[in-house]
Amino acid sequence: MEQSNPEEVDSAVTTDANRVFEENPIIEVFDDPANLRILITLIDAGGQGLPPSNLAERANVDGMTIKENEALLVKYGLLIVEREDNRDQYRVELDNPQIQKLTALYDSMADLASQ
Repeated sequence: MEQSNPEEVDSAVTTDANRVFEENPIIEVFDDPANLRILITLIDAGGQGLPPSNLAERANVDGMTIKENEALLVKYGLLIVEREDNRDQYRVELDNPQIQKLTALYDSMADLASQ
């Protein structure tokens, strides 16, 4: 078996480990586990809007954490914030391709955990 020369690295593969984490949306979003809790909770809500206090309780996160992470989740199209009468409602669009992939991953891992 021929061994590859470490100096001959595929141009698509980086040798700078830090580059993988810089400006990487998945790392940026899920670096804070609260974001996964928020999104899974909203997926479980079936696309219905939840007020911040209800979302915080269901997701087991602090209400301030939701507010702090809101802009990032909106930036990547994962979270929809609807404001009516100075009250926020948070939801996800279930037909959003990114949300569908997250749902599929969540379901797949839940299936593995139950085996």
